[in-house]
Amino acid sequence: MTDEDARLAAAVRAGDFPEVHALLWTGADPETVGEDGLPVLCTAVAAHDEETVRALLRAGSRPDTTGAQGLPVLCTAVAAFAHRITEALVEAGADPDRVLPDGTTPLLREEDRDLLAAWAETETDPEALAEVLWALAENEEEHPRLEALGLRYADHPDPRVRRKATDCLWWHDRPLTAGATAALRALTQDPDDEVRFDAARILLGGEGGTPDELRAVVRDLVRDPHSPVRGAAAEALAESDDRTADATALLLAVLDSDDRIVRLIGAYGLALRDDPYTPQAYARVEELGPIYRPDHRANAFEDWRRRNEPPV
Repeated sequence: MTDEDARLAAAVRAGDFPEVHALLWTGADPETVGEDGLPVLCTAVAAHDEETVRALLRAGSRPDTTGAQGLPVLCTAVAAFAHRITEALVEAGADPDRVLPDGTTPLLREEDRDLLAAWAETETDPEALAEVLWALAENEEEHPRLEALGLRYADHPDPRVRRKATDCLWWHDRPLTAGATAALRALTQDPDDEVRFDAARILLGGEGGTPDELRAVVRDLVRDPHSPVRGAAAEALAESDDRTADATALLLAVLDSDDRIVRLIGAYGLALRDDPYTPQAYARVEELGPIYRPDHRANAFEDWRRRNEPPV
């Protein structure tokens, strides 16, 4: 370690930002280690010294630097509810979805809901904001501000954020509120396919809208061969109680897809409806490859046979 690097480690430990800035400007190594053997970025994060953290990151400190327990320094920031430092690390390239040895990720490692909510309220980068909303909605317990954040970002200009906002507007053990229902109904007209589908799916599950209008959203997505959510929409249609002629025609139409799974979904939907074309539909699936079992969609054909074919 050079004398300059040693002075940098001492300045970071002392919280002397002017000295840190001057030393980095003259070429001190931002990856140098302190007396504890850890990179100086770990020292700055542990001290909640946002100014020094940002200076070190700009100078080249690795945002995924590992701390004393072998965990990314991002975990230290998250555990301390230091959302501004967490934001700085993520902006510099730290991966909030990195799978850790215990199977968790930095954002889901602690009871960090308050940190995530505070971060979501101030984050301006769409990609980071979408990740934070996702992590907040993935917690085991509903945060008190979850729906408010969903309402706040339901009309965000970036579709990545709107996709995650839909997940913030409902919770599995409570009915939809009037505000969430209104926002989701508006999102069924969103220009983004995934947003429209998620909004319609939530409303159908929560009985928060007119079924015919919501089913039309799903059918339109199935009808579009270029939609990135065509398969998911087709499965939702197949398993729904939509028994209209239009729904059956769409399930028949997806049998022309070049995707074997999409064809299987179409055949599955026909089997659930006891449609007489079901055997031919499963034969169409096998044109693209074998149907692997066990698979509830494949097993539906055997159920159809028991219901519709006389015993031998």
